[in-house]
Amino acid sequence: TLDDLVPEKKPIGFMKFDVEGAELYVFQGARRILSESRPIVLFECASSGISGFGITPAQIFEFITHDLDYRVFFLKDWLAQGPPLELPKFESAMKYPFQAFNFVAAPRSTGARAGA
Repeated sequence: TLDDLVPEKKPIGFMKFDVEGAELYVFQGARRILSESRPIVLFECASSGISGFGITPAQIFEFITHDLDYRVFFLKDWLAQGPPLELPKFESAMKYPFQAFNFVAAPRSTGARAGA
């Protein structure tokens, strides 16, 4: 896991995940890093990829927002300091016609960009 590879207390400010459907597992394997450093995460997520792992968008969204205390954004909205996504919008973004494949996960504690 990333938690095994990155030394404890090593500050991490940004992470990018493009793991073709294994997003939930990577988030789970980076729990310590995400809890300690609270980096911004850019991640690709498509229903076609996650379905191959038997994962739903809701499982990813719930882990990010509840277990990690992060918020999820469309990249364009995060850059514009717009509002975070709610679960229905995250799920619908991955259905045709696709709205996005790349999302930002930002900790709630980062102020306006996290929608706090």
